[in-house]
Amino acid sequence: MATYLNQLAHRANADGFMSLLLSTKIIIGKIDENPKSDTKMIAKIMKGSGFKGVINYILDPKKGTELIDSSGVRTESINHIVQSFIDQTELNPRVSKVVGHISLSFSAQDLPSSVMKWMAQSAREYMEKMGIKDTQYIIGRHFDKEHPHIHIAFNRINNNGKTISDRNDRFRSEKICKKN
Repeated sequence: MATYLNQLAHRANADGFMSLLLSTKIIIGKIDENPKSDTKMIAKIMKGSGFKGVINYILDPKKGTELIDSSGVRTESINHIVQSFIDQTELNPRVSKVVGHISLSFSAQDLPSSVMKWMAQSAREYMEKMGIKDTQYIIGRHFDKEHPHIHIAFNRINNNGKTISDRNDRFRSEKICKKN
């Protein structure tokens, strides 16, 4: 299965799949410390300039969304979340692509019984390994597809006003995959 997914990912990249400049699809290997250590994730990494659209998408009630984790944002409403992200971007106004958005998809048959907790932990581990730390984020789970998946929105301006690098993020992610 892993070989097939890797071949599919390579073929998709060769064919220009997801031709958006800043969008990448990658296969993530085994998840650390998971009782079912052969569980796989598929990650899609995107960047953007506005938080309103991505937050509205992630927390869209039509997708049966559940906010499963957050840090550094006011969660009273979508507007509060968006404004929290915008306020922090003012620490470094030179950065144009301030929005990080990652979708992680999982195989339904391989998930442990404590799915929400496990998905949130998997997302936090992934972000840590990608160098996405000391910043605001939300993690929302969608129920609009057959496969379980979550969306992460994070601020590329960290809590100290520094930019979280997106340099070689595809290669860094692939390296993370190979180590797991």
